[in-house]
Amino acid sequence: MRTIRVVSILSAAMGLCHFAQASQPGNITLIPFDQLPDPASQAVPGSSESGVTFTITFDDPSGTYASYQEDLEFILLAAANEWGQYFDGDASIEIEVSFDNGDGEYLMSAGPILVGTGDYYGSAAVYQAGTIWEIRGKGDPNGVSPDGEIVIAPMYLSYYYMGYPSDPAVNLYDIYDTFLHELGHIFGIISLDAYFSDPATYLSTYDMNAEVYGSGHAQAGDAAVEAYNGPIPMADTFRPGDYSHVAMSSGAGSLMYPIADFGVRHSVGEIEIGILSDAGMPVKSVCAPGSEGYDTDSDGDGINDCADNCPNTSNDDQTDTDNDGAGDVCDDCPNDSGKTEYGDCGCGTADSDSDGDGVNDCDDGCPNDADKTDPGLCGCGKEDVDTDGDGTLDCDDECPYDEEKTVAGECGCDADETDSDSDGYPDCVDECPDDSGKTEEGICGCGTADTDVDNNGIIDCVQNDPIDYLTLDANSNGTGSGAAAAPCGAGIITMVPFMCTGLMLVRRSRQYIGL
Repeated sequence: MRTIRVVSILSAAMGLCHFAQASQPGNITLIPFDQLPDPASQAVPGSSESGVTFTITFDDPSGTYASYQEDLEFILLAAANEWGQYFDGDASIEIEVSFDNGDGEYLMSAGPILVGTGDYYGSAAVYQAGTIWEIRGKGDPNGVSPDGEIVIAPMYLSYYYMGYPSDPAVNLYDIYDTFLHELGHIFGIISLDAYFSDPATYLSTYDMNAEVYGSGHAQAGDAAVEAYNGPIPMADTFRPGDYSHVAMSSGAGSLMYPIADFGVRHSVGEIEIGILSDAGMPVKSVCAPGSEGYDTDSDGDGINDCADNCPNTSNDDQTDTDNDGAGDVCDDCPNDSGKTEYGDCGCGTADSDSDGDGVNDCDDGCPNDADKTDPGLCGCGKEDVDTDGDGTLDCDDECPYDEEKTVAGECGCDADETDSDSDGYPDCVDECPDDSGKTEEGICGCGTADTDVDNNGIIDCVQNDPIDYLTLDANSNGTGSGAAAAPCGAGIITMVPFMCTGLMLVRRSRQYIGL
């Protein structure tokens, strides 16, 4: 039930300006499944040709608001019939209007009868709006009692425009618009708080299509999602606990938004019908009055174009095997929900071009490479080019800019691998490229081996007479162990003083070489 709370009413020289906000639904009557009357006693009034009809009654025993009743009945019936044209069934719906200011915060409220279906959603019992139950041909669950109640706060009657069908005044609420909204709740856009408690005890068929969405929930039934092109955010995304309204403040779907404004009139649209369809209401059209095909039947199959899944091909059974919105008789791919035409790729394969190169993926060897449609030698993502013209494609050429090399080798690109001295080391890494005996200069340089012929620890190229050496083992009294040993200092010309102890390497005649 929508209960509209007055937030502000401001007087101004130009008239009144205000907005009103809806609170949570109330006054909902539940009839558990095991308390339903015997089906035989639930006869549905009318014949198969009668469709859905409405009866309006007033609960105004004292006749206090009798002067309003004629206008209210006319406008409420018009609003009910706007809804009823979409319902596919036979039923007589009784709506009662009463008057109660309550605490003075609300302009209007409404509540339906809900009927237990006997089903469970998890551990929660499932309830459905009695109006849906009745229009489905399941019987009249509450007999002559009203199927829904609308409560008007009479203190705000002067703020309503009652000139329907003329356009609403800019400084008044349009009561036709308000009735459309409240009827939406009576017809099944209604939430049961018990579902959102823990543990959930019961829920409505509307609640069954709610899923977590951002900070709140969204209606995510198939028909609603198709109508809105995505889940429809519910009002609890910005009003905690408000599950019976949608969150769109303008545009399509705003009829069930919880905020009402002066001078605004909505129509029942695809979104509202989609939500009710998901809740179980049998519908025969999801297009709004004035939309294309609303009142035409091009193929003469008894279904208006706006609701016909093959508007130009007769198919009164509306069979749609793949549920893609196109009936089988006009669907080239009746078992492929993603296609209605065979296209270039055939049924079961989308005619998509992921890389935007003009070739569909099904014919593109490189569907994610806009520069190639065939892998070639280098594969997708790499060009088949030979930058240096050496006959090897860049993808296989380590030196794509060096026409002399395809492998970097030890010298790298743009440097040859010449080995001038044939020692197995190319000149680029050989310090002695013309000396086959050396790859490093060493102590003696290229062309001279770093040898120590007499094994005295001194490289030959840095001593004068490489084999004219003796070892003196001088002891404390100056004698050595060799044949040429002499007392310390005897017969030896010294240039550098030394201790006459330890092992000495000396030149026999001229100078000491080392200690």
